[in-house]
Amino acid sequence: MARITKAFGRAADNVYARLRTLIRKLDPRIPTFLTDAAQYDHVRTLVQHGRVFAVRGDYTKDATLLGLAHALTDAGLDLSVIYLSNIEQYFDFDAGYRRNMLALPVTADALVIRTLSWPSMGVPAHDTYHYNVQPAANFATWLRTSRVKNLPTMLRRRTKTDTLGFSRMDAAPP
Repeated sequence: MARITKAFGRAADNVYARLRTLIRKLDPRIPTFLTDAAQYDHVRTLVQHGRVFAVRGDYTKDATLLGLAHALTDAGLDLSVIYLSNIEQYFDFDAGYRRNMLALPVTADALVIRTLSWPSMGVPAHDTYHYNVQPAANFATWLRTSRVKNLPTMLRRRTKTDTLGFSRMDAAPP
């Protein structure tokens, strides 16, 4: 607990500043966990009940995701959301990454969510990121059956939406 308290002490000002910046950039017509008490309470409850897990490690090697997959399976738990942030911008979909992602137990309606810092994907003037959502089953199909080497290649087939900065990846592999 002392390490957590120390880390919080070091990061609190930076986290607060980042959240304040985000709140100023958000469209006030769209509620988020930062601006809507009910959404905040929901996220807080998930964290309090051990339903949110931050996993740091090399997603292409043998330990991190395989260990998580084994722990989840042993506990009888399935993931309903996999938030990858922007990690896929930094490596190719090699055999290790494919194996590891496919090992994760997921619900039938699970989603993979990405945050991408590539302006070419479409980023609104008030934001820094493009957000992409993909059904986990669709991602698994891509990983199992396609020879796509990386995220940019796969996302060429994404579905653009009317919302700048948001896309869905629901196309089947070629």
